[in-house]
Amino acid sequence: DGSMLAFVADPTGASQPGLYIYTVSTNELHAVTLPTTGFVSHLVWSPDSIRIAFEITLNGNNTLLDYNTQTHGVLTLQTGAGMQANPGDTVLSLNWLPSINAPALTWSLGQGGLVQSIWFQRVGIGGTTLPTLLTSGSYMQAVYSQTGHNGIGSWLLVTNNAGTPGDIASVD
Repeated sequence: DGSMLAFVADPTGASQPGLYIYTVSTNELHAVTLPTTGFVSHLVWSPDSIRIAFEITLNGNNTLLDYNTQTHGVLTLQTGAGMQANPGDTVLSLNWLPSINAPALTWSLGQGGLVQSIWFQRVGIGGTTLPTLLTSGSYMQAVYSQTGHNGIGSWLLVTNNAGTPGDIASVD
């Protein structure tokens, strides 16, 4: 909503960038205390502007986290092998679904320019569910749209056909 800014910084030069929240109205800067160390990336605000989902990577291990700006709580969503369909996969994109009543994330995993799987996970209300694999395969491109499928969100996938773009598929 424009009242806060989330960013990654390394003010001490320790080569361990952290997550920071800046509140515009008060000029307050808050360093988020994280349960693990590593490189923070893929910051994405929830549709209600209360939560920030992000990834931390350390020594090839990936963890998806959710930070609540109201409670200042950090929720670990997925870690390491639980996120990966294939060894060496990394998060390529991370997005919130558009509903503010049922918070959920979706992300793509892959490596070397190929998307290999698309995942979905409910977050927060009623506890955090386990991730659901929406699809796996070999995709040249995967783009998520919050406005797709009449506003409930959808992925547009381009299959990999022997190194060239193939069919287009939609995953809701």
